[in-house]
Amino acid sequence: MTHPQEPPPYRYGPEQPSGSPPPAERFRSESDEPDSPGSGTTGSPGSGQGPYVSGPHPTGATYQPENQQPENQQADTQQPGGEPHPQIPQQAGGPPAYGSPPGPPGGYPYGSLAAPTHPLAIASLVLGILTPLGFIPGVLAIIFGIVALVQIQERWQKGRGLAIGGLAATGGWVVVTLVAVLIGVTVNEGSGPDQAGTDRDRPPVTDGGSGGDSDRTPADRVDAGRRTPVDRLRDGMCVKELPFGEDQVRTIRVVDCEVPHVGEVYAAFELADRDWPGDEVVEAEARDGCHERLRQDLPHAWVDPAVEVYYLFPSGVSWGFGDRRVVCITQYMDGTRTGSLFDLDDSLSDADDRTSGDRTSVYDLEVGHCIQSLPAGQEEHSTFLTVDCDLPHEAEVYATFDLADRDWPGEDAVFEEADDACYGRLQQDHPDAWADPDVQLFYLYPTEVTWSFGDREVVCVAQYLDGTRTGSLFD
Repeated sequence: MTHPQEPPPYRYGPEQPSGSPPPAERFRSESDEPDSPGSGTTGSPGSGQGPYVSGPHPTGATYQPENQQPENQQADTQQPGGEPHPQIPQQAGGPPAYGSPPGPPGGYPYGSLAAPTHPLAIASLVLGILTPLGFIPGVLAIIFGIVALVQIQERWQKGRGLAIGGLAATGGWVVVTLVAVLIGVTVNEGSGPDQAGTDRDRPPVTDGGSGGDSDRTPADRVDAGRRTPVDRLRDGMCVKELPFGEDQVRTIRVVDCEVPHVGEVYAAFELADRDWPGDEVVEAEARDGCHERLRQDLPHAWVDPAVEVYYLFPSGVSWGFGDRRVVCITQYMDGTRTGSLFDLDDSLSDADDRTSGDRTSVYDLEVGHCIQSLPAGQEEHSTFLTVDCDLPHEAEVYATFDLADRDWPGEDAVFEEADDACYGRLQQDHPDAWADPDVQLFYLYPTEVTWSFGDREVVCVAQYLDGTRTGSLFD
């Protein structure tokens, strides 16, 4: 009995390396049956023929030994779901090429997971929503959003919409914030702050007749009142306190006029609408307008030497927002008062000589100015009502001079120097007035506060104790 013929050596492709497993074993079917002898096909080992072998198959293709198609025809094989397999190109002169079927569009491997979402895109959206909580979230949202957009394009990741949403949210909150700030500034600046002005542009000086300089003592009990915006001040509102030393004034504390107060709103008017003319022009128009309204509407207050004029006028900033309003307020230099100026009976008329004077700042007093009246017992002065010397008046300025420019020497030293100089000038320049027993010396000199502002001027005034006189000492 002869030994069955050994099967021919296996080959893989053009050349099978030695020791490699025959690929045909991977495609061997258990149901394969040997063909009849002489059929030209290989059979089982028992028939003396080698096992049925097939050439290499593409990865993933199903082997079908039965009913093979001729090489010049393509098998109409189908996938389990009934869909035909994609045709794989054949290499010329050899078995089909191995490899995976073509992948899906986009460059991702066939069967791989979906592209991940970029984490910075998510962070940008969250921080963009949280932008109102602070400056830092908004900045981080912008940075993360930009970085995410750049890297998403490079890495083929998801999240472009999230990154854009984060940037849009941040930008939206920034716009909302800017609009809110602009509206707030418009509301605040449109009604203020206003600038404050008085008949003086420096602190009040001291009346040398009293020999001292003390602050006015307010009433022991004054109702707290309420803070009222400048644009809501109206005629007849009485003021508890005036904000001295403040360049910008937004509110004034007002009280009932039956409660002791230091002043009262008596007029308000609008300046001409034009380009900003400058602080000096606006203040001058405000001062002149308030003086004229006090003279016409409240002549008894106009001739009251203890009544000063305090006014509020637009600043350059508020002017830019359309503010043209001036508020006029009386200030009582002799302390607090009760009642309203509008409740008093005005017995004076425009024809009265006492209404023809002008309110002159103590810093603008000059030699030859005749003063209608001097306030009794008042230690601080800002203005005086000056009139023509042919009209009845109670005093006249006869000399002015400056003290030596040095550090503040003390109140006693300033008082003595002013007293000696004013007496000497009256005796030397007006011997008749010096010898007149009804002429008393009255002088104004700097306080420590005004000295710090550079004030060195002394004003010498002759006061008539026997009443009003007409004419001038220099006639």
